[in-house]
Amino acid sequence: MRLLNYIENLSAKLRRLLIAIGDGVISIFTFYLAFYLRFDGHLDAETFRLMITALPVVLSIRFCFFYYMGLYRGIWRYASIEDLMGIFRAVSLSSMGIIVAILFIFGHQGFPRSVFIIDWVMLIILIGGLRFMVRAARASHPTRPAGRRVLILGAGDTGDALLRDLLRRPSGYHVVGFVDDDSGKLHRYIHGVPVLGRRDQLLELTHQYRVEEVFIALPNANARLIRELVAQFRDLGVKLRRVPAMRDLVNGRVTVQHLKNIELEDLLGREPVSLDLDKIGQFLHGKRVLVTGAGGSIGSELCRQIRRFKPDRLLMVDQAESGLFRLGLDLEGFGNAILRDLIVCDVTDECRIESLFREYKPEVVFHAAAHKHVPIMEMNKKEAIKNNVVGTRVLGETAMRHQVEKFVMISTDKAVNPTSIMGASKRIAEMFLQSLARQGGTRFITVRFGNVLGSDGSVIPIFKHQILKGGPVTVT
Repeated sequence: MRLLNYIENLSAKLRRLLIAIGDGVISIFTFYLAFYLRFDGHLDAETFRLMITALPVVLSIRFCFFYYMGLYRGIWRYASIEDLMGIFRAVSLSSMGIIVAILFIFGHQGFPRSVFIIDWVMLIILIGGLRFMVRAARASHPTRPAGRRVLILGAGDTGDALLRDLLRRPSGYHVVGFVDDDSGKLHRYIHGVPVLGRRDQLLELTHQYRVEEVFIALPNANARLIRELVAQFRDLGVKLRRVPAMRDLVNGRVTVQHLKNIELEDLLGREPVSLDLDKIGQFLHGKRVLVTGAGGSIGSELCRQIRRFKPDRLLMVDQAESGLFRLGLDLEGFGNAILRDLIVCDVTDECRIESLFREYKPEVVFHAAAHKHVPIMEMNKKEAIKNNVVGTRVLGETAMRHQVEKFVMISTDKAVNPTSIMGASKRIAEMFLQSLARQGGTRFITVRFGNVLGSDGSVIPIFKHQILKGGPVTVT
């Protein structure tokens, strides 16, 4: 154990170098053992010389494959089936590379096929076995890390992924256990952490293990459950955090960075709508999709969801570069691949819109660009008409000319019997698209949204701000 502690306290580069050297020693041993077993322990001088000559080729190819396939990025004390599969792939592919290289350099002489098979089997056993031995040794001598004591509610795939991320990096948290209603998981261990009890025992377990935070690892937890948990822990000083819904995760992976505090909109949420994902996939998969207003609350969420269905290209258009910048960071860390699809453009600019449609040839358009703040638009009527009506006309007519398959306009419930300039402008835009739809060709669809919880200018942030200032609370 002292040796393990010493190695783990080394710098990452030095630790990886030692692991690579260890894998090299194992590779030499298994290659020699393969020859030894194949020839029943009788290696003549010529066969031994051939084996020694081939060793540099074997080691070079092994190291390249092991390095580029990530064998040195894992942490041995958390080795898992996923890591074992990575070892299997790396050893298998490197063995195929060795076979090709040796046959190319040495021909068929002196290298029976059974040597490669024995070497492949022994290497998987020894490299995988060594990593799992380290895990077993660590599990038998657990350390008690410092940090805030945490219970994870939910021992499913999300809870497992969250725990793995907490263990892989210094996080300042010590997970004391899981809570889950699946009786088959009770008193089992996940990466060395026990499943302590059921959800109805949560308060008891919180007191017993002096828990400071509870992580809700239930992506589809509804508002009712969240309200129950908030009510339970209101007076205990225990902090609640939750993972977002899986639909809100761009790449589907859960990490500790995704954890968020319980917000008011979590308590007001409704039951999720059941979606026909197959039909949505047919609608979007492999298509060139253009989204206007992509930097806004609705437009950005559309972009996140559309990307899940693998469109041929997703063009994100907005007149505000700051919104596009945040969206780019959120989607892909602002790499070059996403940068070329972020387009700064005013939807009322007919020449620019025409050039975009001519260059990119979108097949599906989601029009979410609009001025939406009712009080501000009352004082800026011309801008409301220009953006909401003229912008929709420009996009709709351009879509017709370029034979876009479907045009979806994001409208508002304020367009029903409008009493404000914002609502009236959206109603006029709807009526214009209805007139275009009667001409045939492009299919025009209008979707009316209510108040989008948590978006800029929606009731939640406005009420929060007004309450913090001491009121009054106003409704428009």
